[in-house]
Amino acid sequence: MFELDVVDSGKLENDEFRYSPGGYPISVKSLHQPARQRQRRLSKEQLQQALDYLEGHLDQNIKLPKVATLLGMNLCEFCRSFAQSVGVPPYQYVIQRRRQQQLGIQV
Repeated sequence: MFELDVVDSGKLENDEFRYSPGGYPISVKSLHQPARQRQRRLSKEQLQQALDYLEGHLDQNIKLPKVATLLGMNLCEFCRSFAQSVGVPPYQYVIQRRRQQQLGIQV
């Protein structure tokens, strides 16, 4: 597992976020999951690929099945693993990031 640095990302919905190694916000809730739930997390490389794709396409209509295919996963497996890794499902992550962009919050 990798270490994450604490940052102030403009907290949305009273949630605390930290940076991933790629510089994207991750909910602190995901860091405090029971061990049995951590087994389905994305690998560091998969998480980076997913975050890079989502961040690069925030201004477009994102198709989650395409992201899952890029990672070699099915849609359900990707959504579950992403939520375990980041703390929120991918669609909620995209909504939060778009909201941050609209409010001019830099991460």
